[in-house]
Amino acid sequence: MKKNDIPRLNEQLDALAIMKDEDIDFSDIPEIHDLTGFKGISHITLVVRDLDKTSNFLCSVFDAKEVYSSGEKQFSLSKAKYFLIGDLWIALMEGKPLSERTYNHIAFQISEEDFELYAAKIKASGVELRPERPRVDGEGRSIYFYDFDNHLFELHTGTLEDRLNSYFSSEHESIPVEETDFWREMNANRVGNLLNAARLKQGMTQKQLAEKSRIKQNMISDYEKGRRRLTKQMASKFAEILKISPARLHVTDTEDIKKAG
Repeated sequence: MKKNDIPRLNEQLDALAIMKDEDIDFSDIPEIHDLTGFKGISHITLVVRDLDKTSNFLCSVFDAKEVYSSGEKQFSLSKAKYFLIGDLWIALMEGKPLSERTYNHIAFQISEEDFELYAAKIKASGVELRPERPRVDGEGRSIYFYDFDNHLFELHTGTLEDRLNSYFSSEHESIPVEETDFWREMNANRVGNLLNAARLKQGMTQKQLAEKSRIKQNMISDYEKGRRRLTKQMASKFAEILKISPARLHVTDTEDIKKAG
């Protein structure tokens, strides 16, 4: 509702009473006020498989402060933990992780001086980093990385003003997303990412999947990281175990070979 609509609505209510020639009592109708708008982001909730593991991740990488843990109690949909990252309230809830990886992500701003420090902390945490997309001068730098449940995070040194100034500059030309290293890597390992997501959705470790498939655990790791290609036979076996359509792991009919390098 727009601010200009409020007086008009009150006039229409009064007119309605006159037109119907009825003695309508409006005393029980709450007074209509202008909406004050959003106050900002209340909190961000992430559903994770292992609360303690993700808690350690948040504290080590984001310097998060834990302010609440439900323990075995359940006031919401599942067990939960609350954290503060700066002034931002982050809620972790226990549950099944995301089934697929996407570019949907949460970005935190950091200073340029702290970029290398955070990059080292992220690498030490053992999570998977994604390549940074090409950027124009002045836009700032970013670190992209997934947590253990396929949530994508970004640490970015720039501001909205920096980005807009860079984009509006006539000195730069736009780069099609298909030509970026990020897109190429995501697309090149599409099958591996899908396999990883399907395994996590079933709450299964690499060791468990390897045992059910009767292969070595390091082969599962190679498949998920794109270092080994899937044959149709192996893709069908994984699909049956993980309860997904074989078409989602569609590959060409070649022998398993390791990519060079």
